[in-house]
Amino acid sequence: MRVMVNGEGRDVQTNLLLSELLRTLEMDKPYVAVSVNMNCIPKLEYANLELKENDEVEILVPYQGG
Repeated sequence: MRVMVNGEGRDVQTNLLLSELLRTLEMDKPYVAVSVNMNCIPKLEYANLELKENDEVEILVPYQGG
């Protein structure tokens, strides 16, 4: 199955949960924000949200600096 992650196409397994995708990408950090198809997803839903073909996932990780 193919999904878009931060604008880049990725082939992933079917029935992949959002939490699994984040873990695979090593982005399962405490301060990450995720949207799927332009809908902000609460952290409590990461383990229940099954990604679908052509979903668009945006992952934002805050950085501190000047």
